[in-house]
Amino acid sequence: MGAAPIPIAADCKMSPDATGQADFVSKPGSVTLELVSTSGSVNFGAPTDVTDATGNSIGPQKTATTLQFTVSAGQTYSLIAAYLFFPPTSTGRLQEKCSAGVVLSPVGPINNPQQFRIRGTSS
Repeated sequence: MGAAPIPIAADCKMSPDATGQADFVSKPGSVTLELVSTSGSVNFGAPTDVTDATGNSIGPQKTATTLQFTVSAGQTYSLIAAYLFFPPTSTGRLQEKCSAGVVLSPVGPINNPQQFRIRGTSS
């Protein structure tokens, strides 16, 4: 018997993947991630992308601090997040943009770039 899923807010879609098949699971639909700066300023860099299981970009919509993409049930995605820091010692966190969004990771110059696997669930 696997671990019970962690409850998430109604407007949120992502949670940690208790099965270990990916880093996170997501309900189907539009997901928005945001960079929240905790010191200085952190922005997404040009290499940031979301790809499908075949390695093709799914065409996420990106601003300096948000990344929006659509998740389909049964699909697994790779998120490559590259960051720009102003000044170079800046820090922040990458999280889902919703009322109680899961934090994917702290962000800083020592963990740049980052990669995450996101698995679409049926509900």
